[in-house]
Parts: sequence; C-alpha cells; structure tokens
Amino acid sequence: MTDVKFTKPENRLAATLRRPGGLSPAEAVRQASSRLKAGKAQYEMRMDGAICELCKAECTAGVSPDSRRERLSRLANDISELAGASGLDGLSEAARSLHLLAEAAGSDDLLDDAAVKVHIASIRLLREQCGAIAREDMHTLLSGLNRLIDARMPDVDLPEAGHCSKRGN
Repeated sequence: MTDVKFTKPENRLAATLRRPGGLSPAEAVRQASSRLKAGKAQYEMRMDGAICELCKAECTAGVSPDSRRERLSRLANDISELAGASGLDGLSEAARSLHLLAEAAGSDDLLDDAAVKVHIASIRLLREQCGAIAREDMHTLLSGLNRLIDARMPDVDLPEAGHCSKRGN
C-alpha cells in the first residue's frame, strides 16, 4: 500500500504582506541600519557646523556680553543634543558644561573668558579625536570641566564626569 502525504499550499504573497512593511526581517533590519547611518551623518554635519560657529562665537570683538552669552548657550545646547543623538556622550557632556557656564553668567555678569576657551578647546578636541580618546583621559577632561562649573556654580548638581561615556566618544 502507498502512503498518501497531504500538504497545505503556502500563500507566499499573503505571508509577505503580513510582515511589517512587506519586508523580510533581515531586509527590514538592513534598511533601518542604513537609515540610522544616514541620520547620524546628518547630525554630525550639523554638529560640525555648530562647533565651527561656536569657535567664531569665542571672539568678543564688537559683540555685547548678553548677545555673546546667549549665542554660546544656544550653540552649546545644540551641540550637546546633536552629540547625544550621535552617540558621542563625552562631547555631549562637554557641550552641556559650556551651556551651564553660559547660563550661570546671567544677564548682568560677564562670562569667564578663560573657562569658555577651555570648554571650546575641549569640545574641538573631543570632536576631532572622535572615539580615539582613552576613557580615563576623557574622564579627566570632563572632571576638569565639571570643576570649572562647580567653581562658578557650587549649588548645581553635576553628573559624575564620564558617567555615560561607556559607548566611547
């Protein structure tokens, strides 16, 4: 006697349509990865432009103290957000530190030019090295920036330097 084998036909079109976006999981992951890389590149281009603007804002000639403080604060905040979105946590912390310094200056107080220059130089260094800085060196750099802020604003709670730099810079 012969055995009879019953099979149920598979509707591959229906199965594909049930998948998210009609894509196989491998193709969906591949497309998402390429979109994330493209987004990161855009963030980094915008961040590099903001860092360039920040270096220009360092110059005080012909600029009112309030205008300079507001510009430094805005640019530092933008860099912090873009660096955080790009996974450059150390750079994000350094820019946040400059933002806090600028905000601490207030409307009738002057910015500490030496502290601003140190922050901008640190931001440039962290961006140029982009991951090549050892974790201990980054921790030392961020601790120094925190000490500058602490001297200016002793009542502000700062995160421990390098607290989120585990992914590298």
